[in-house]
Amino acid sequence: MKQGAQLEIASRPEAIWPYCSEPLLLTSWFSGWHNLNRKVEGPVKRGETFGITVLDFDQEQPRKVEVIEYKERIKVTYRIYNMSSEPPRFDDIIFQLAPVKNSTKVEIANEMDGLRLSLFTRLLWLIFRNFRAAREGGWKEALTKLKNKIENSTNPK
Repeated sequence: MKQGAQLEIASRPEAIWPYCSEPLLLTSWFSGWHNLNRKVEGPVKRGETFGITVLDFDQEQPRKVEVIEYKERIKVTYRIYNMSSEPPRFDDIIFQLAPVKNSTKVEIANEMDGLRLSLFTRLLWLIFRNFRAAREGGWKEALTKLKNKIENSTNPK
């Protein structure tokens, strides 16, 4: 099951990309990630793993993150493992950029590991996720935070 949002930002992909590919910058606008536990700085690499804390059911929970796809300035996919669930489940968070005239279309998507869940459980989870996303402002709100950060920065476009 997939959900997400997209938004155009008045900037080049190379100005936006670090905010999607560098976890330290990502945590500055993407409210779902906290307490980054990563040994290096800068852009991620495919196959890299690190730790984060997420707010899940209103409680902070540790998660393992693996970079499963990385295409410079185009797409990065983070697989977020919930090791405390049985069986362990994961969500993929996908950031994708596409140049559009004088701006960049930025898409964020969340894809659940539906293979391990029954249809009923997937539907309940989707309802919960949509409720939580609406309460927290959702994916569009996250992209709006990124848009404001980029368009109001002093960095050249």
